[in-house]
Amino acid sequence: MNVNLTLRDIGMGLLFFGLILLFVFGLYTILASEVDFIIRISFVTIILGIVIAIFSLLKEKYENVDHETERKY
Repeated sequence: MNVNLTLRDIGMGLLFFGLILLFVFGLYTILASEVDFIIRISFVTIILGIVIAIFSLLKEKYENVDHETERKY
């Protein structure tokens, strides 16, 4: 078992968990505050756009496999 790989995975997991908690707290704060409805909708769409972009980049990174090093006989 590679210890550095395990520590990196734990660190990435904690980082993403913290980001998710931060987004949820920000969403709750915006929705619970006394601001106009259009401002709430705009903040929610910005946050959702950032979350979708991050998850699509992560998905693309983990699905990208180098096929040139694989040999088919």
